[in-house]
Amino acid sequence: MKKERYFNLLKPIESPKSAWDKIYDWIIGKARIVLLSAEIVMVVIFFAKVVVDNIEKNKLEEFDTVQQELVNLESQYEEEFRQVQARVIDYQNLWQNSSNIFPIYNEVISYIDNPSSQFSLSISSSGTVTIEGYEQLVRLKKIETLMKASDSFDNVTINTLSLEQSDVVDEKGRYSLTGQIDSNLLLRDPI
Repeated sequence: MKKERYFNLLKPIESPKSAWDKIYDWIIGKARIVLLSAEIVMVVIFFAKVVVDNIEKNKLEEFDTVQQELVNLESQYEEEFRQVQARVIDYQNLWQNSSNIFPIYNEVISYIDNPSSQFSLSISSSGTVTIEGYEQLVRLKKIETLMKASDSFDNVTINTLSLEQSDVVDEKGRYSLTGQIDSNLLLRDPI
């Protein structure tokens, strides 16, 4: 059977599409895909931003924790640092005000002629010089004689002298020698 063809020269049943109809069809068709794609991209960007913000927040919290630990660590040592600072200031004051004592110190050191002597020398603020050490008895007698002969010292005495059996043979002993600095030397102006 043969199929017949017809030509319809009459107006169509529906009217041709206006510009608004074409826009409407485009929005329902192709634009819907574009808008849906844009929304998906925006949702992905939003979630990426949330993830990045969480990572940055965690880094910031970790940084704050580290900084807080550093502050706590430094605050533990702050008192010690302040004490050291106070000692440094005291040493500076002593150094600046020690010009009265320095000649006396040098004089006492000059009496101890043995460089290997074990001794400690202290000069109190009241002017008392104390030498404690371990020395041969002959040298100790020489130190005592020189200090008594000096015009810088008054009332020089050996407070303690202890000898052990091995010390008696070696003629050595542990001693404590004190002397009072002449009051005129303490009252004079610094050199």
